[in-house]
Amino acid sequence: MAKLFLFCDESGTMPVRDRDGPFCAATIATTGRPPTLTKRSGHIGALAKAFSDLKCVPYVVFVRPRTGYGDMLSRKTSKMNTMARATRLMTGTNAYFPDYGHNMGNMVWIRCMALSLVNAVLRTGTPEAIRAVCVILDSKSMAEPSRQLFVDRVRSMAEDMSVPRAEVELGNRSSVNLREQIRFRREDVSVSWSDEAPSPEFKDGLFLAHRLSGLAKAALESVKEAKLAQDLSTLPKDLFYDATPDVVRPLSRAAVQRWKNRTGLPEPFE
Repeated sequence: MAKLFLFCDESGTMPVRDRDGPFCAATIATTGRPPTLTKRSGHIGALAKAFSDLKCVPYVVFVRPRTGYGDMLSRKTSKMNTMARATRLMTGTNAYFPDYGHNMGNMVWIRCMALSLVNAVLRTGTPEAIRAVCVILDSKSMAEPSRQLFVDRVRSMAEDMSVPRAEVELGNRSSVNLREQIRFRREDVSVSWSDEAPSPEFKDGLFLAHRLSGLAKAALESVKEAKLAQDLSTLPKDLFYDATPDVVRPLSRAAVQRWKNRTGLPEPFE
């Protein structure tokens, strides 16, 4: 059974307003064993060589605000908080709801990082051979309920890659053939942060993800995504994915209906 390692880091502040700068979540995927570098170098040429030599697959999901972004994100987050508070009121519990409510920035991070991870699986080339996924993220300041929400979201999305609704969850980037081949279970996916379970064997993978995220952010700020992709010997469409529409897209009708069925309440206004 092949194990896929996904090393993740981000660059930039999670954008919540139209005028905020870009944010990106970078993932390095490698199969079999964590990458090991004989020498660390932040130079882009050395990074490209490391990806090639170690057979690592780089992937970047980004958000670049545009007109109306902040308002749409605010309304979506407000609706999520209203629904979460109502769930706690009606059922007595909501495992994912922090006392102060969902943070807009954290919601951006969760969506971007989850999309980066799941799409990285699809880009490995042989996803049908993968039967376990080990996700390692750089340390992140986030309330425990939000961390748990992210972990369960990733596990659910990985599991859903074998069912039709994954086409919506993955931003219309999934493949029918891949969905037929992948058979993930929730328990096949492990998620840990570097501050929770530090391990020397993961340091080089996290270093590569850190360098990729920094280079990607610089490329996004200067609108030179194509140049970075060329330097890394890949195509822009294979390296970058714009998750801005995914981040501000309204909650799905299915999610709202499940909430209505659980609470017995009418749908709240945004």
